[in-house]
Amino acid sequence: MILDRYLARAVLVPMCGGVAVLLALFFGYSASRQLAAAAERSLDLATALALVGLNTLTTLDVLLPSALFFSVLAGVGRLYREAELSAMFATGFSPRQLLWAVAKPALLVSALLALLTLGLRPWLYGAIYRLETQAELALDTRQLPVGGFVRLPELDYLFIADDVDRELGIYRDVFLHRAYPREGRVELIRAATGSLPTLRPGDRQEVVFTQPRHYLLDLQGERDGAARTERLTLVLPEAHPRQAGWKRRAAPLSTLAASAAPKDVAEYQWRLAAPLVPLLLALLAVPLAQAPPPRRRRRQRRRGPRRLRGGIQLHHRRALLGGRGAVARRARPVDGPSATPVAVGGAPVPPRVARPMSVLSRHLARHLLAGWTLALVVGAAVFGLLFLLAELERLTESYRFADALAYTLLTLPQRLTDLTPIAVLFGTLLALAVLESGSELTVMAAAGVGAAGLARRMALPLAILACALWLAQEFVTPHLNALGEARRLATYGSINRYLDQASWTRLGRGYAHLGGVGPDGQPRDLEVYRFGPDGTLAQAIYAPRARVVEGRRWELQDALVKETRDGRLATRRVAALSLEGLWLAEELPMLRLSSASMPLTLLAGYQRFLAQSGQQSHRHFAFAFWRRATIPLAAAAMALLALPLGGRPGRGRRGSGRLLALGVGAGILFYLGSEVIFALGALLDWPAPLTALLPPGATAATALALFLRRPW
Repeated sequence: MILDRYLARAVLVPMCGGVAVLLALFFGYSASRQLAAAAERSLDLATALALVGLNTLTTLDVLLPSALFFSVLAGVGRLYREAELSAMFATGFSPRQLLWAVAKPALLVSALLALLTLGLRPWLYGAIYRLETQAELALDTRQLPVGGFVRLPELDYLFIADDVDRELGIYRDVFLHRAYPREGRVELIRAATGSLPTLRPGDRQEVVFTQPRHYLLDLQGERDGAARTERLTLVLPEAHPRQAGWKRRAAPLSTLAASAAPKDVAEYQWRLAAPLVPLLLALLAVPLAQAPPPRRRRRQRRRGPRRLRGGIQLHHRRALLGGRGAVARRARPVDGPSATPVAVGGAPVPPRVARPMSVLSRHLARHLLAGWTLALVVGAAVFGLLFLLAELERLTESYRFADALAYTLLTLPQRLTDLTPIAVLFGTLLALAVLESGSELTVMAAAGVGAAGLARRMALPLAILACALWLAQEFVTPHLNALGEARRLATYGSINRYLDQASWTRLGRGYAHLGGVGPDGQPRDLEVYRFGPDGTLAQAIYAPRARVVEGRRWELQDALVKETRDGRLATRRVAALSLEGLWLAEELPMLRLSSASMPLTLLAGYQRFLAQSGQQSHRHFAFAFWRRATIPLAAAAMALLALPLGGRPGRGRRGSGRLLALGVGAGILFYLGSEVIFALGALLDWPAPLTALLPPGATAATALALFLRRPW
């Protein structure tokens, strides 16, 4: 039937576009995380790209029903607003037939989702688990970063080197640390060079050091040991694949059906029920799309365009009439060098002429705010659900659903800030499309308000948005993110891949390690190791308690000090010892959390501290700071790009739709391109400010080129 095909097309076309957009956004989000791991050399590039593709496909079971629901709302709602449904019902087309016409494409989506959840889902998750296990075990030690602290997997050694010959796999000026907490001892190795093997399961692991100095220190007394040889070989235990536990997402359906475990039963029921979700959501969206808006909102919508047209007409009347009713010979354009038209005899029109333009600015700001809010709300709903599903995979006896939900909700605002430029682009395009659908852009163009005029009137909303983003990243979102990560850390475990780097720092020729932070916020279990020019341990300090005095100056309490005298280690107790160059008091709670939990000012200061102490991880925090600091600039650039793309006066709905699709594609390209640029900057050691400013600068240049090519 023609009407059935028309309705199916009205539903499936926006659904396919929505799925493509959401897949591309999640692809970019996943690519940023995996490429960052590849840049840190903890994951090879081929494995990172494979994980990005597989993780993106696993989101289809959530994206397909969501996109279908919103496409039915949009398609049927458009037919309802334009009275096409009324015309269909007048010809004998019943509401039951409408439901059946919408149910047909929904059944097609349900069949596709059944194929995905019942057949493809176990294979996808099985491949993801295998790749993650191989990447965790098969560590190429020739790719370890120099100048940074690294925890070698399966070895319990902390490793740092100042230089490396990657072709030979030989590191220079090597320091290794291993703790034995039950015995109250630590093992230190300081060597001129070190050769580390490529860690593979089942292989014999040997680490060879030349000119090493080997120490075994007693942190409670004086039972210390020291040795110096020309060559030291350590035989390490074989690395075996970790038992990751039962992976129910990778299990076949028959295995889940035979299991009595509650989580296996839940996974089994989810796979059976998932194909029904698109059909139920589509049928639910049909009556919601036909629900009329409240009268008050309809009255406000009608009043806005009338006030805008009335204001522009008033402006023209005052521009054409002088102070005493004379007809103006010439009036300068509203957006020209001077906004004050000239009447007969050179007398200017009274200043009240500018009042209608304030109506236009408020009208445009209202539409922009509505579009930005809608884009952020949709993004928060979709991506929040995806993040929650990813957390549900990690549920344990201590990490329950309430903890996963709290972590997702608390960290979602900070995650959405990365998507703010895309939301601003989509929201601006939507606002311009709404204005064009009501011919309001045509009225503005007839009044002399072109793209440049709209850009000037968008400056204030964009400035307010930029200030709000900076303030939110300083006072709101990092603190919420810190609460979520701290709660997850207490119930699940560590989430910071830079934990080893955060708890260690350089002190000239030595190193300092912070064991933890007490309930009172004061540091505890501080270890300090200083070495001489020849690699000899000059001083070792262990303090069970410490106090931040001022800035980066600490007071170590009841410290155990070991010093080398005449080739032997001498031990003494010191009640109080002052030490400079350690962490700030504000940085201590953040050391076990990610950089997203740090306010911008604290993040900038911590990055400078790492750079001054010579730690390689400062580049990660530099990229994190500049990336977050340039988000408002990227949002402004995307809003300017939306002006020449989002619809020109007289294009009509079809032309606006094509330009809207073009703008969506441009936003996706910007997001993916920015992620690739950041990954390349980290891999190729580009300056962090230049790398962060490159995407918004390229976007602004593209917007300017389109302005010059397509002036209104």
